[in-house]
Amino acid sequence: MFMNLHRVDKKPDWELINSEDRSPFQRIAAKSNGFITPGNGITLAGGALVAAGLEDIYNGHTYRGIGLATAGRFADLFDGMVAHKTGTKSAKGEALDAGMDKLAAVGALGVLAVKELVPIQAIGLFGAQNVVNAIATAIAKKRGTEIHASKSGKLNTVYQWVSLGLFTLSKSIEPQFNGASKVLEAAAYGTEVLALGYGAVASAGYIKDAAAKLPEEIK
Repeated sequence: MFMNLHRVDKKPDWELINSEDRSPFQRIAAKSNGFITPGNGITLAGGALVAAGLEDIYNGHTYRGIGLATAGRFADLFDGMVAHKTGTKSAKGEALDAGMDKLAAVGALGVLAVKELVPIQAIGLFGAQNVVNAIATAIAKKRGTEIHASKSGKLNTVYQWVSLGLFTLSKSIEPQFNGASKVLEAAAYGTEVLALGYGAVASAGYIKDAAAKLPEEIK
């Protein structure tokens, strides 16, 4: 499957096999306590590209910034797949992936709002969804419940970024190419609707998981 959710059970992949049977990647992962893995490397590289892209956008280098941020978010489609293929999935990798998604979203919404490249309603709605998901995740962790990224959550993230990118590009070319700008703007609103739809499904799932009874609570 193209979109791997970087989901892992309680034990990392390399602890599920004998140490002598581990691949080089798994041995490195085991020695580094799960920090040094191919998937984590891709996650961090993607985050660095997004940060560089947002800095460019903030400084007025919009087209280059869009390119770098797009490349960075594209990496998010591969870190889980690489972790699965190399047998190096772990809770640390999953947490890093989720954390990078949140940091990238906060950074993007902030920069694009300041630069007035995206309609404030889109900033507000996307921001609200991210806040709801973050609160649900925090409550679940406090109660000892694990919440994993869902397919709807990943699709929400993908469509959010596509929408933000289209809005930004539309605004950037508006003075020179008004017609094309309007087409991109319409596409941006369309993907915004998709993002909000998938986001609503994901948020409902996260809230349900956060509110679910723990085994010791069941009488």
